[in-house]
Amino acid sequence: EGFPDDKLPGQRVSFGNIKRKSDKKQWADKHFEWLMKERKRERHRLAQSRFQAKKKSKKAEEATNAAVEDKTAELEKEKCDLVERNNHLMAIVNDLQTRNNLLEGGNSVLKGQLR
Repeated sequence: EGFPDDKLPGQRVSFGNIKRKSDKKQWADKHFEWLMKERKRERHRLAQSRFQAKKKSKKAEEATNAAVEDKTAELEKEKCDLVERNNHLMAIVNDLQTRNNLLEGGNSVLKGQLR
């Protein structure tokens, strides 16, 4: 059923030993039908390759988005840990300041007794 690939659309087709006009017409009709099928197959191949490329790019985008979300969650947790550590250190500083104030108060009382 297939026709040779060396006959591209727009090229002259040799009828070889076909003599009758009706046979030539029939052959030309079949050749035209074959060309249309080939064009349809080629359009389908192109559409498939575009679809596959789009599918790959969508998968890559989803993977990137997932990686960004994971990193964001990781950084958010790290931020929470740092805030918690900062609060703990501020509590220690406040406790030390309170102790320092008590010690300074005690020192002034002792100095007063020594005079």
